[in-house]
Amino acid sequence: MMRYFVFLLIVQIQSCLQIASSSKSTIKTLPGYHGDLPFKLETGYVGIGEKEDVQLFYYFVESTRNPEEDPLVYHICGGPGASGLLPLLEQTGPVNLNYIDNLTLTMNPDAWTQVANIIYVDIPAGTGFSYAKTKEGWISSDTILAAQANEFLKKFLRDHPKFLRNPLYVSGISYTGIVIPKITLELYEGNERGDQPTFNIQGYIICSPLTDKFKDFNSRLEYAYRMGLISDDIHKSAIDNCDGNYVDIDDSANAICANSLRRYEECISHINFENILDPFCDDKDPKQDCERVYRKALDKWANINAVQKALNVRQGMIGEWETINYTLHYQQDKNDTVYYSYDIFSSFSDHKKLLSKNCRALIFSGDHDFTFPYVGVEQWIALLNLDVEVPWKPFFVDDQVGGYETKYAQNGYSLTYATVKGAGHSVSIYKPKESAALVRGWLSSQTYLSKIQDIGLPNRLPPCIPSSSWTPPLYLAGTRESHGSVRCSSKSVFKRELTVAEEHEEDAVVVAERKSRICASRNEEDDAVFADGEVSGENVVRNTERENDDEKKTAVQISGAERSTIEVQISGVSTTSPMFFFFIPDFTFLIYSLHFITHRSDEIYSKNEPQIRFEFNF
Repeated sequence: MMRYFVFLLIVQIQSCLQIASSSKSTIKTLPGYHGDLPFKLETGYVGIGEKEDVQLFYYFVESTRNPEEDPLVYHICGGPGASGLLPLLEQTGPVNLNYIDNLTLTMNPDAWTQVANIIYVDIPAGTGFSYAKTKEGWISSDTILAAQANEFLKKFLRDHPKFLRNPLYVSGISYTGIVIPKITLELYEGNERGDQPTFNIQGYIICSPLTDKFKDFNSRLEYAYRMGLISDDIHKSAIDNCDGNYVDIDDSANAICANSLRRYEECISHINFENILDPFCDDKDPKQDCERVYRKALDKWANINAVQKALNVRQGMIGEWETINYTLHYQQDKNDTVYYSYDIFSSFSDHKKLLSKNCRALIFSGDHDFTFPYVGVEQWIALLNLDVEVPWKPFFVDDQVGGYETKYAQNGYSLTYATVKGAGHSVSIYKPKESAALVRGWLSSQTYLSKIQDIGLPNRLPPCIPSSSWTPPLYLAGTRESHGSVRCSSKSVFKRELTVAEEHEEDAVVVAERKSRICASRNEEDDAVFADGEVSGENVVRNTERENDDEKKTAVQISGAERSTIEVQISGVSTTSPMFFFFIPDFTFLIYSLHFITHRSDEIYSKNEPQIRFEFNF
């Protein structure tokens, strides 16, 4: 009888382990939120390693706009040792945890999940709800973390094959600047080797990155000077006497430098490194607006039994849940521990290797972040020796400067670098609307381009940027008509009105009629000459063989234009299809209306402003 009981126990344990290695659950409700969740949340574990000794916990949120077509963002939190629950409930996820209002959850109006599917993962073991079955499984490093992150993604997408076709971006913050380039590079190289599954990898996003464990910390002195935290004489003395090294000084060998750095440290010792404008946080008595207060609230919420039950967390696998595992967390000059080896000193070489890939990068920092200041970021970007494609300029949110950005390019590689005005280290916490607008615009531009390339249309789009600088067009309530404007310019500006009428037919947007007056300009003997031209077109419908892709093409001939710049604004209600315009050498205007981008949320594109501005040069 006892032997039979032991046999049944073994069978039950084996059965549980088999289920555990591929478990996933759809979460309908969460404690603190009233009613059912208005978005799709999935949690689960993915087994890592030959014997799946490491069990990584994840949170997967589908886009609330168009999960079948929107990008898939694979997000790894910083630290290492910071849980994916932190960005999910405080930074980029669909809900925010209110630590003042009795740990309630409210919708995040600036969630990235409005335009992207996001995987948040607790990695490595010992982070969040992730754990290991063996002693060896608890041991990790930068290199191991990168390898496990790639294995996790392969297994996740094998289990979620419908997302394999979505544009894929790897994202992270802070310390993950050390590993994100390596993870991204391996995805590209895996595709080149023919590894399966094949990823639709498009690039990577890093917020406030640590890139080099000497240069980024070393850049703090220059940042402190630029922000007025140290005086001219302290800065000059350090520059003149420290040989460019402000973090690793032998006091006995260079007394003058050591004295300068002591004065520097005295000036910054009570500055909040997360955001220099915030009050300094004392661990023993933190202020209410201190970031650590929120983390303690998150610790409290995640340790509630009802929360862990709702998330389908396996009980008894970890001790007390922590937002950040400080045993793993890196700090300046921290040595390797029993459980973690910080074995990647710099990720710059991986950034350089990615220059040969068809890859896009978005790097952005808060201009008040003292943890890894923008000064160090700009230094390593300059060393990539990229051509400037778009010079430094402001970007706007609600008609106010949200920050500044520039774009670099080389062959198929492009890098957009931005600073967000007034933001600290976790940009999405300090400036959620501005960071969301920055990322949303960056993701959207490539999403449409990748889809056009995917169905075999021309692969070069003219510049496309959101704009609110023109007078908002007239909307005709209750109709499918939208109005925009056309501006042609040589030395002067000339405007005409463009009317676009659209109708729906079997769920595909068809351009039914387009007739307008448009101006063409030419420069003749330094005089601007404008000529009005009639533009009309008729439908040419060609269906592709790809499932769910309907392409509608209208060719419009522009006559009388030799060399001019034409700017077109199209705006409309959510049922209006955006247009993509192309020029070909014989000055034919091709207008593409694509079904997969017809569903635009009013939360993203205001009805009071033009949706898209196009500028063409021919």
